[in-house]
This record gives sequence, C-alpha cells and structure tokens, in this order.
Amino acid sequence: MNAAVASPLSLRHPLAGPFLAFCLLPSLTLHPTQAQALVPGTVLEQAASLPTLHRHWSADLARSCALEPVADLVDPALPLAMLPAARFEMFARYAGALLAGQSIRRCIARADVEAVQAELGDAVLNFTRHRAAAIHPGLGDLAWRTEAIAADTTALGHVMLAQAFTTAAPAIRQRGLLRLPIAAPEHARDLSLSPAESLRISLALLQEIEPEWLSLFPAPR
Repeated sequence: MNAAVASPLSLRHPLAGPFLAFCLLPSLTLHPTQAQALVPGTVLEQAASLPTLHRHWSADLARSCALEPVADLVDPALPLAMLPAARFEMFARYAGALLAGQSIRRCIARADVEAVQAELGDAVLNFTRHRAAAIHPGLGDLAWRTEAIAADTTALGHVMLAQAFTTAAPAIRQRGLLRLPIAAPEHARDLSLSPAESLRISLALLQEIEPEWLSLFPAPR
C-alpha cells in the first residue's frame, strides 16, 4: 500500500496529506455505523485518546475489508471520496437539499420557511431556492419532516453519494462507502437516478460549492 501512494504526488502538492490519509488511514473518516460493525468497542473507546491507534486500526481495516491501493488521482469520484470530514457531511446536506429541491422551493408559508431555514441554514436554503435547479430540478415529491429536514436531506445526500461511488474504481469505491452510513448502499437502489447521473450531479454540485477543492484534481477525461 505504501508504494502505491508514493508515486502520484510530490509531498509539496496540496493534496499530498489528504491523499495519504485517504489511502492509509481510513479509520479517521469511518462512519460511526461502519465503526460499530467493523471495530471492537474497546478500540473505539481508545481511539479518541490514542491517535496513534489509528495506524493499527486502519491497517486492520485494510486487511479485513480487502482495501485495494489507490494508484492515482484520475478517477472522477475521487474528489468526492476525499472531501475533508466536515465538508463531506456538509456536501451531503447540499446534495440532499438539491434532490429535495422541488419540495423545498414549494415551501412558502412563513412558519415553514423559517423552520426549514433554521434546520438547513441560510447558505443551503439559498442555494436550493436559487441555484440548485440549474444542476438538477429535483426528484419531485419526497417525504421529509420540516423539524428534521437537516437530518433527512443529509441522509438523502449520503444515498446519492453511495450510488455515485459505485462508478468508481474498487479502491476508491471501498473507501468512499466506508465514509457513509452502512445502510446507504441499500437505500441507493431505490433512488430514481442512475449511478452515472448521481456522479454527474455530485460533481456539478462540487463545482458549485467547492470549486477550489475540485480544481486540485485532474480534469475528467
């Protein structure tokens, strides 16, 4: 695995650190539901206080999940799979709000708008109301709860990411899926988008909200 991550980037490249962490330390971004299924409870308890434990934990994950090495940066799904943790979760919220855009844009009662704004935040709501439809019109009526729309849209975004990752090379698909709730791939089967559509929408959204991050990767061939 070490040899596989030595060649694509010089250590001065801005992606060198994130790329090495993505390749060698999957435990750092493991979704809690994945951790519960894959990692002994005692390891989880110690990980927060013993950061060096992540090296051993990640090595065990690589063996138990048969993680393949990542050879280069050219896979179109890699910018999504490598997003830093906080931005990954925020991206999922934007993605879910984009897919629920028709329902959100039809929300006009003042109390409902204020509740959605409080849940999603100004940036996500403004994006959904004014820019999201240029990427995708939304999936029509979706069941969502105004009081929990942040959680619901984030979950929907996770599902779209799970489907987008199915287009990736095995090494990237495996690591990307480990960042998502363990049930996300199963729910992705019910999404009325093809994997290619989910990837296209996700990359278009990334260009809108994280253009500097996306610019660090090779342009898709």
